[in-house]
Amino acid sequence: MGRRRNPENAWMPPHVARYKNGYRFRKHGEPTKHIAGPGASQAEVWVAYEKFLAGLVQKTFTFADLVELYFAPPSTPNI
Repeated sequence: MGRRRNPENAWMPPHVARYKNGYRFRKHGEPTKHIAGPGASQAEVWVAYEKFLAGLVQKTFTFADLVELYFAPPSTPNI
């Protein structure tokens, strides 16, 4: 478990940090992304965070997908 946030930064979404040019999303294994400017309100930071997370959603690879790949016809190479 990580350390507690500074009380003045407790309102920020998870993995969001304040830096000199505004707010950014930083999480291990994910791209670092500037999400809001330095003058952004708390609501603007949350909205930018939610928009950023919506763009990261990926389809989960299931067993059904694996079966479809197995039974799919082989693709022909371009010769």
